[in-house]
Amino acid sequence: MAIETEGELYRQAALRKGDFITEGLVEDCREKYPIITVSLNDGDLKVLRVNSFGMVIPYLKRIVEVINNNLSQEYPRFTIEQLIEQFHELPDGRTLDFEETWRGNTFMIEERGDLVGVAIGRREVVVGKDNVHEFTGRGFVPVVAASGQIRGTFKVALLALLPMKSLAESGVKEIRLSCAQSNVFAGKLVSRLAFERWQDGNWIRYRMNPTIGDNFFTFVVQRLGLEENDIQKLILPIDIGKQT
Repeated sequence: MAIETEGELYRQAALRKGDFITEGLVEDCREKYPIITVSLNDGDLKVLRVNSFGMVIPYLKRIVEVINNNLSQEYPRFTIEQLIEQFHELPDGRTLDFEETWRGNTFMIEERGDLVGVAIGRREVVVGKDNVHEFTGRGFVPVVAASGQIRGTFKVALLALLPMKSLAESGVKEIRLSCAQSNVFAGKLVSRLAFERWQDGNWIRYRMNPTIGDNFFTFVVQRLGLEENDIQKLILPIDIGKQT
């Protein structure tokens, strides 16, 4: 499949679901949409920032594996179809622009070429009449998941904090985050930052000020040896970050 536009990628995804991800498409996306990468100080780990749907296509299948490996059996399985939605209809009749999932607020960690962590973040943008897109001022972090080799480390803390920092830089005033009740480490991390917390079935939901974790973020990046230029590449609005 020849890639012309991201719109065509979404159309193919809607028609063929997960089957549209072929080896040829993965190779084309890696070439046309090179991903933003920052190496951590130990050299084996890299942080990847997703800025477009084309960038994430080579990683979608592995993202689903990492998320599902973090969920115990009582939780429904995550699917690729949930990641390739272009627009999402809410029960209240509103339509959300899910392309926002891939506009600079989703991050991954890679170890020796293998994806071992993902944190998904997006601004809430409502699609109204005449295709008018309205930013509500809210941001969401619906997923933070990591494989066993980095779970419970400062790398995962960085992974969880990056979407909050980049969302704050993009103008978000409030972040809503979900955490599996069984995820004790993430629950402890997020609970210290949230101003509201409630249980929703097997999930814990949080509301937080996006700047509340600034001091902790500074501590984490210092422990991991990140340079200022690297931090800017990861959290500044993406057009600025590319220039640094």
